[in-house]
Amino acid sequence: MEDSHSYCPYCGYMNRKEAEKEYFSKMEDISKDLSEITEETKTVYEKTVKKEMSKTISILLILGICILGLLSLTWLFMGVFGQDGKEIEQEIAWERENFPILDELYEKKDYSGILKHMEEQYGKKGECFYRWEKYSFLSLYESYGNCIRGKEKALKGDELTKDYYATMIYDASRLIYFEEWFSYEQWEEEETQQLLRWKEEVKEIAEKSLGLTEEEQSELEQEISEKGYLTFDLCKRLGEKIYKRQAEK
Repeated sequence: MEDSHSYCPYCGYMNRKEAEKEYFSKMEDISKDLSEITEETKTVYEKTVKKEMSKTISILLILGICILGLLSLTWLFMGVFGQDGKEIEQEIAWERENFPILDELYEKKDYSGILKHMEEQYGKKGECFYRWEKYSFLSLYESYGNCIRGKEKALKGDELTKDYYATMIYDASRLIYFEEWFSYEQWEEEETQQLLRWKEEVKEIAEKSLGLTEEEQSELEQEISEKGYLTFDLCKRLGEKIYKRQAEK
């Protein structure tokens, strides 16, 4: 093997000194080639890479949307024609049977009869009641009724529990402080006037039977105004206060 050869052409033995020279010579050539690349060439290369990346991302997004679409159609198919579909059919059948009964009782203003029917039907697709168009009105009537019963119990001298006071506070607040109930587009004029009458009665119960102070009433009103709803924790805390005050009398 000659000294100028990097490797022996016969046995493959490496001439380390010449091999190093050859390696560094190639590295210099590569470095020289890179230094000769113009800014214009770099710009074209970068644009090409970005364009290809953009195409790749677009293709992946389209594939993702197609997969999600197929999955959604599969879930919809399973929901309508599978077990869930049977449940929907049962709910529709229940509504067709029971909503006319509720409508008839409502026309007679037999609100207590409606609540009784609702109580009997819970557990038999009774969760569908919220889809009945007069459900909100009846839920407010139920709150009104709870306050009236609490007042009657107090007048008879029955001892009310902390939780009972808390529930009364919650029900009273629904009628007193949720002003949007009285501008509800769904209400007929007669219904709105009825709600206003219940509101006045319940307001008197809150002040006299429950004995809510002005500060406590403001606290309830403020929470509803700020959050848009009333937490039962606040009602429980105020219920405990009322219970203690009643016990001290």
